Amino acid sequence: MRQGLARRQKLMYLSLQRSLSPFVHSLLDDLDRLIGPIFLVGDALRDALRNKPPPDELTLLTSHPLPHCLRKIQDAGYAAAVMSNKHNSLLLPLKRKENPRMVEIATFRHRPSHPATVAEDLFHRDITANAMAFRWPDGPLIDPYNGREDLDNNVIRLVNGAQTLREDPLRALRFFRFTLQLAGKPDPLDLKSSEETHPGQVAQDQVRAEFDQIFTLPLRDRFSQEMVHRLFQSVLGQELLPEFALLRACPESTGQKQSAWENSLRMLLNMTAPTEEEEVSFLDLRWAALLHETGKGVCGIRDAHGALLDYPGLHEETMRINAALLARLQFSKRRQRRINHLVQNLEMSHPPTDRALRRLIEQAVPVEGLFRLLRAKREAMPDPSSEETLKTAEEFARCMRRCNTTREAMLRLRPVDLALTGGEILDMVRLPPGPWLGRLRQTLVGWVGQDPNRNQRELLATQVREWICREEGKM
Repeated sequence: MRQGLARRQKLMYLSLQRSLSPFVHSLLDDLDRLIGPIFLVGDALRDALRNKPPPDELTLLTSHPLPHCLRKIQDAGYAAAVMSNKHNSLLLPLKRKENPRMVEIATFRHRPSHPATVAEDLFHRDITANAMAFRWPDGPLIDPYNGREDLDNNVIRLVNGAQTLREDPLRALRFFRFTLQLAGKPDPLDLKSSEETHPGQVAQDQVRAEFDQIFTLPLRDRFSQEMVHRLFQSVLGQELLPEFALLRACPESTGQKQSAWENSLRMLLNMTAPTEEEEVSFLDLRWAALLHETGKGVCGIRDAHGALLDYPGLHEETMRINAALLARLQFSKRRQRRINHLVQNLEMSHPPTDRALRRLIEQAVPVEGLFRLLRAKREAMPDPSSEETLKTAEEFARCMRRCNTTREAMLRLRPVDLALTGGEILDMVRLPPGPWLGRLRQTLVGWVGQDPNRNQRELLATQVREWICREEGKM
């Protein structure tokens, strides 16, 4: 029996090694020689055991002090290695287009009264599928919490139940994230514990990062959408984003049972991903969908049916709340501007006039993203008929075509855009006006269109003189 177990382990190690590219093999062999023994942990190990390509980042553990590791790695020619600012680790960027593009090297985490070992480090991890370590290159696989079995059965389980959450309440949000990311079956008791977790004073930038990772997932299947609803209905979700939780008491409009909270959540889940040509982030579109009505949660001005009234200050209240929320979650200034820009312009008339469309494009507003938000908002309304759904899709397609046409027209150079006016050309050549002037200006437009940097007075003047010399007999 022991021989059979050893044989199965050997086959697993061979399978794990085969799932990693020759580049990764060579890199890990090199690092094992420099700072070994090293242990492969985290996403990279989990993906390798599932025969999936490696993620962006490899995570390794070592028993050596990090300054010693940094010196050894840099002396070996890895000059890009640096100490990390945020974690007790060092980073080794890899100059390559394929994954992995970064290696993170950390020392063992441990309690003050416990020695620094691999097993002690795994005790401090979130879910069992992440609480494994593989001693490179030949094993063993260290798996004190049966993570391999949970991974095979697609079960999402906390390493130490509620104790794991007491050590770090943010792990409750990660429990939801891994359940969605791995499409796993959450352990019922651990799911209940995560839902009931009070986050307390967690790092706000980490909260944003976890929500960002959730919002980058497709979230289109029924299971994912149910899990997202459970997250925002839970004590955890309500305390992490209290501004959004207030919308649960706000009817979306007169006579509707659906709350503004439900409408915004459905809008987030209905969002379609932008194409590569559209200069807008899918992530920021989803944040804009979630936050586009936050002002309704605090205004409290309702009609006789209990629905919130749209009064002049409602939109300003939404913008004020969102500005404070995005700053609290430590969004970058650039992302704050993008998300606020999207929410601010959601109030535009739809479909917009040609003049309004040009104005938005000139102001660098991601108009295609606005159309996607408006479509998702329309589709978020309860029980739309098939005719309404088809009409919305056709209207969206027309708006996108208008946007493309308008952009192309705005990018097209016109004679009036030239750095040399018609009057200046007449003064230069001292000829009476006539049809020749229009032909000359169109020629200049074509010449500048080949290279916008040519639109300079001196260069255009040279082209004018050359054209007059060539065409003098035809004028």
